[in-house]
Amino acid sequence: MKRTTIQVALACLALAMGCGCVRETVSSVNRPKILDFSDSIASTGLWPVGFPHGINLIAELGDEDLTRNERERLHRDLYRAQPYRDGRAEVWKIGRPHELVYSNGRFQVGGFNYTPRKRSKLFLFKERSGDFSFRFHNQKIIVKAGRSWKPSVFYSTVELSPQNSDPGAQRTRPARRSRVRKQTIWMGEILQIGQTVIRIDPRHGGSWTVNDRNYRPYAERPLILEGIVRFAE
Repeated sequence: MKRTTIQVALACLALAMGCGCVRETVSSVNRPKILDFSDSIASTGLWPVGFPHGINLIAELGDEDLTRNERERLHRDLYRAQPYRDGRAEVWKIGRPHELVYSNGRFQVGGFNYTPRKRSKLFLFKERSGDFSFRFHNQKIIVKAGRSWKPSVFYSTVELSPQNSDPGAQRTRPARRSRVRKQTIWMGEILQIGQTVIRIDPRHGGSWTVNDRNYRPYAERPLILEGIVRFAE
């Protein structure tokens, strides 16, 4: 079986739903799954635990990760992580396994940084050793790892309209005022794992790029990401 390997550049380390358990999938109504984490989640679940700075925060949690009171609140969809101040930073403790820091306009988790966007979801996973795999639009993605680490995945959408589809095109002012017409909105997608960024651009037939390099997805061939875990110190 052929495999595609993307080597993650390490030159710039200085400078990334409903209620109840969402389990291993994220999907739109009457549409195929966008994200599927069933390859990496067995006895735990994915739970929405709050909306810090406008993002939907979703954490992998098992009953053993919470106190009895926290478990009861989680299963009743009443559990929300509360931050505390640590100097200028905000810190969220989510059960026993997760800690999320917000500082200088970015979230920091597991050695990775993510800048919040509108309509975004940040997935936090428990520490594990070895590779981490999931599916994005049915494309299997494998993050290679040779040590213990805490995976995190940041997903967001971005609106693209005909007016900004070609940034270099000149915009002409209409000669006279006319009836406002609805503009077609295309929803681009951004998936981020550490410094690796996958983009789907609907303006070109749903083309993919991985760190600005063109990539053609194949459901039967995994996309392998290497070098990411070296960020998670």
